[in-house]
Amino acid sequence: MKTAFLEGLGLTPEQVEGVMAEHTKEARYRRLLLDMGVNPKYTEDIMGVTDFSVIELTDDGRTFKDVGRLADKIKEDWGVFMFGAPKQEAKKTEQNRPTQTWETRAQELARKYHERRY
Repeated sequence: MKTAFLEGLGLTPEQVEGVMAEHTKEARYRRLLLDMGVNPKYTEDIMGVTDFSVIELTDDGRTFKDVGRLADKIKEDWGVFMFGAPKQEAKKTEQNRPTQTWETRAQELARKYHERRY
């Protein structure tokens, strides 16, 4: 983002610096998502729901403070959107089993016959 454009909007130098810092933070986070293997088609969706107020850059602005914790949080929250992530299977329980058994008419008649007969 060009600072001249922001200053042309009437922003003060402090506001321009804040906007530039936020832009840098978002760009670095997007790059981190892609480097960690997040599918690129989901990065903008993830960026839209991420709270950047809790994410801090180091003083030089090149990396994040506590990158390890941030990477673990990304894996935990967005792991299903990463390439090579294991597929999550539905847990099979008695509650989600089909209650109706499908049998042919001949099987149904045979079952009823045997119930009456024996």
